[in-house]
Amino acid sequence: MSDIITSAIATALGAASARRLPGIELIRPAVLLLIVALASAAQAEKDPPINAITLDDEDRAWLREHPRVRVHLESWPPFVIDEQGSPGGIAIEYVELICGALGLEVEYVRIPWTDAVDRIRRQQDIDILPILSRTEEREAFLAFTGQYVSFPIVIFTRTESQFVGGLEDLCDRKVAIERGYSLHTALQREVPELPLLVVDTTDEALLAVATGSAEAYVGNLAVGTYLIQKHGLTDVKIAAPSPFGTHDQAMGVRKDWPRLAGILDRGLAAVTRSGHEQIRQRWLAVRYEHGLTTADIWRWVLIVLGAAAVLLGLSLVWIRRLNREVRLRRRTEAALEESRAQLVEAQRLAGIGSWRLDVGRGILTCSPEALWVAGRDPGELGDARNHREVLRGRDWSTFIAAAAASSESGEPFEVELQLIGTGDVKRWALVRGAPTLAEGPGMHAMMGAVIGTFQDINDRKLAELAQDRRSKEE
Repeated sequence: MSDIITSAIATALGAASARRLPGIELIRPAVLLLIVALASAAQAEKDPPINAITLDDEDRAWLREHPRVRVHLESWPPFVIDEQGSPGGIAIEYVELICGALGLEVEYVRIPWTDAVDRIRRQQDIDILPILSRTEEREAFLAFTGQYVSFPIVIFTRTESQFVGGLEDLCDRKVAIERGYSLHTALQREVPELPLLVVDTTDEALLAVATGSAEAYVGNLAVGTYLIQKHGLTDVKIAAPSPFGTHDQAMGVRKDWPRLAGILDRGLAAVTRSGHEQIRQRWLAVRYEHGLTTADIWRWVLIVLGAAAVLLGLSLVWIRRLNREVRLRRRTEAALEESRAQLVEAQRLAGIGSWRLDVGRGILTCSPEALWVAGRDPGELGDARNHREVLRGRDWSTFIAAAAASSESGEPFEVELQLIGTGDVKRWALVRGAPTLAEGPGMHAMMGAVIGTFQDINDRKLAELAQDRRSKEE
């Protein structure tokens, strides 16, 4: 469809130019841009989700000797979904995409998580765990691929619960956690005094919070928000960040098959950008599309705009108006450019810079002024579009959790954090943010963008801390 529309627009533009219709040169750049955009959309449809996987002779021989792999299957949406006997989810799509490219037959084994871990430890019945965290304990009996999915670990509570700012506020409250998960072990190790309600699934953990059987649940942001939306748990909210940072997920392979782990790792590297985007859009996109994908919507928007541009370009009345508007626009743009320069200078003098965060993907984009606030020269980062390095550790966890909670509630947030500048020099900043979406609670808002500002408060903060120290010494 995109190819047909592109050809029609190009033909119409050529005919108009040949007849030297008045004003056609004014709209030629816009129409050409539309043609390029439509051609890009058509090309995106043709891009393969995965490139050829690099294999040597020993890899091929191993695959011939092992034509079938047994993969554990237990619902943990949106990563693993097993509904009506049809496997799906982010992790399963990666498994099927890579195994399909390798010519491997996939056999799913439906057993509880703890049983699957026990069997793959004994190298029985299970060959691959499609998604799990890499821990020192698990490295004793598993070979891992590199991480391919990552989301923050946050604290969920009921909406009417008392304020919770971190795990330290839960020491006398029962916390739900899944049996045998890496976070179960981490909580027992890091906060041994924390009373735990151990359940078998994430659904049970969130339901325990919703019904009051537990005060909180510590878990994966994407999994929790997906299940909150799916089950309509409107009385459960994201309350605070956790000290565990992000949940980095990989594939685990039985220890005696390290070659398969290496092959799968190369398979993950062969997945194209288009392949990654298609998988994430299917499982993290808004659920009210009713059969229309984002690509469908953009394609039709471009088609309508292209047809409108050609028709308007052929209208003499519109061209006359356009000539007048172009002159006015040039004067307006000059005034806007002057105002923009003044705004940039005002931000520099006030120590303020702007940022934008893609919550679902964890991509932080800072303006040059925001990088200056962090103590970085924008030129040192080159063309990098992810400036996540300006926040690390607990500050990053606090930032992403506050942004996610803001996106969920629709309310702005404000926190004081330390930014990381050149040479790892830390600078205090007042961080303010608000969501760009306002559809209401649910995963579609949470996975949107949050925008905000960094304000330099380093001198003031250091003075306050120095005063606090002097007060304590006195």
